[in-house]
Amino acid sequence: MSNIKISKKSSEKSGKKHLELTIKGDLVLQNINEIKKELKKTLKNYDYVNIKGKNIERADITFVQIIESLKKQMNKKEEILTTDIEYSYDLKTLFLNAGFNI
Repeated sequence: MSNIKISKKSSEKSGKKHLELTIKGDLVLQNINEIKKELKKTLKNYDYVNIKGKNIERADITFVQIIESLKKQMNKKEEILTTDIEYSYDLKTLFLNAGFNI
């Protein structure tokens, strides 16, 4: 069983659907299928999405790759995905060194 919690808060402004999604827990390869499935299912119904990451216990590059891929997919459909994820200093350094602009 994975250690992930996803909570959602939605609203509508000027005819556009907004979603604030908060994700917590272990954002690692072992849980990536569950994360990806939940994100894809949820994001397809919104025009603007902000993903917040809090209390991230562990994370790896697979999670960052999923987020970057979803940003590109939404951009193609003229939708917006933003992130506000609190990574530890070590994780942030790792992701920046791997070429991700987080």
